[in-house]
Amino acid sequence: MIAGGVDYGERDTALDNAEMIRAMGLKTPVIYAGNVENQEEMKLIFNEESGMKLYNVENVYPKIDALNVEPCRKVIQDAFEDHITNAPGMEHVRDMVNGPIIPTPGAVMECTKLLLRLHRGLDSARCGRSNDGLTFCRYGIRSSSKDNDCT
Repeated sequence: MIAGGVDYGERDTALDNAEMIRAMGLKTPVIYAGNVENQEEMKLIFNEESGMKLYNVENVYPKIDALNVEPCRKVIQDAFEDHITNAPGMEHVRDMVNGPIIPTPGAVMECTKLLLRLHRGLDSARCGRSNDGLTFCRYGIRSSSKDNDCT
């Protein structure tokens, strides 16, 4: 994922990073969630010839003090599902599940949201092994959205 630069702000860093990522020759999806003015250039950098599928998404930080992560979270989920089903040994995984195929951190988040419906306060932690991640969520009393914090 490449992000950075508020909309209509700094552009060069994300473009330079995109050029470096393309030069690596990886055949992996790329999600761009930065300055909206860079989206057309991203399409040129990650064209068909690059072998890298580009997902242009709304900026995760469109203006100072404004976060917009949900559209990107959805695209990360979709890219993961598309990409993982092409991995060796995973070609029949869709035949084994009824719902979406989601990464572990997303599954922990969804489970935490479900459990929150049953409890006034909730702490949830996931210590990763396969992707070496750490997810910690603390949800306070439901009536106070400022108490909800997930990282």
